[in-house]
Amino acid sequence: MNRVLGILGGLMAATIVLLAPAPARADGSSVVLGGYCVVAYLDAGKPIYGTVENQSTYEGKRYHFVNAEAKAAFDKNPARYAGAIRYDAWCATALAMGKEVASEPAQFLVRDGALYLFSSADAKAMFEKDAAGMTKKADQNWKKHMK
Repeated sequence: MNRVLGILGGLMAATIVLLAPAPARADGSSVVLGGYCVVAYLDAGKPIYGTVENQSTYEGKRYHFVNAEAKAAFDKNPARYAGAIRYDAWCATALAMGKEVASEPAQFLVRDGALYLFSSADAKAMFEKDAAGMTKKADQNWKKHMK
């Protein structure tokens, strides 16, 4: 229990926010994943920053891609890639605990075709110990958040 509280405290004490849902711009769009390429996460298993030169808009949100091939893959099936991003990139472990904590791009997990992001290596490890249970709790809290 102390470990859980320590991890939660660490999550809440983070002072550097590297990846949080981007605020909407004046035109109503935003850059998803803070500009990291969702195709790289899902297809290459790596967090790679995309470029403005390779971008697409889907459902009012902008996505940046590492190259033209990644952009083409997204454009061919945007629902697959956009739909894979869980909880708008908030830390999945924190969300399971009822908190909104920004995630760190290098701390991620692709599980059953879904992209989960985490605020720290400890948060990721905690999630992985009971991925099904943590996902269930995070899903419940996300539904409350979306209301």
